[in-house]
Amino acid sequence: MENTTKLTQDEINQLSEFKQSYNNFIVEFGQIDFKMILVQKQLTELNNQKSELEKKYLDLIEKENFVLKQFEKKYGTDSEIDLQTYTVISKNHQP
Repeated sequence: MENTTKLTQDEINQLSEFKQSYNNFIVEFGQIDFKMILVQKQLTELNNQKSELEKKYLDLIEKENFVLKQFEKKYGTDSEIDLQTYTVISKNHQP
């Protein structure tokens, strides 16, 4: 024959508090996981934007190099362009 004893109200309250605390942790872990999913999505989007920007930057450098080569052909390799006055300064005095 089994002998059963009823827990006191204080003991029941303690166990209920533990159960509620564990449930709160489960909810909080779930909220953190959800936030991490959102942050990962944002990070992916930012990385995609960064990749696109890097491509545009490299395109800009390529275009700049092309234009500079055109200037070299036209004005010579010993020339400088003054970006304040937009004039060509020729070191060998030839146009």
